[in-house]
Amino acid sequence: MVMAAELAETTRLYARCVAKIDPEWIEPVATALVKKHYFDPHWKRARNGGGVRARHALRPYHRRQAPRALRPIDPRQAREIFIRRALAAGDYLTQAKFYEYNQRLIKEVQELEHKARRRDVLSTSR
Repeated sequence: MVMAAELAETTRLYARCVAKIDPEWIEPVATALVKKHYFDPHWKRARNGGGVRARHALRPYHRRQAPRALRPIDPRQAREIFIRRALAAGDYLTQAKFYEYNQRLIKEVQELEHKARRRDVLSTSR
């Protein structure tokens, strides 16, 4: 890969002050200048957090889809995924008292649904 400090256009396009660079040098030094595309927001049970995949616009990295934490990128969406996938769906690894209490309440409501032969009480509240 080649980096040019200046582009001059006459009848043709010329690059001045050209140097060969290794693309791996760019990402740590100029992370703000490297464009990234984030996609596939999801819940990672192993990490107990929301994740997202990143695709770099930089040529050597454009096929690398590195998983990243979602919270620094989009806190609002990270919160929504946490509520829906971790708390409501029961896919959260914790020993917190509130979570145990919530799980007991969900089981009680499921038992009441079974007794009443209705399956819409818990599903409509989610």
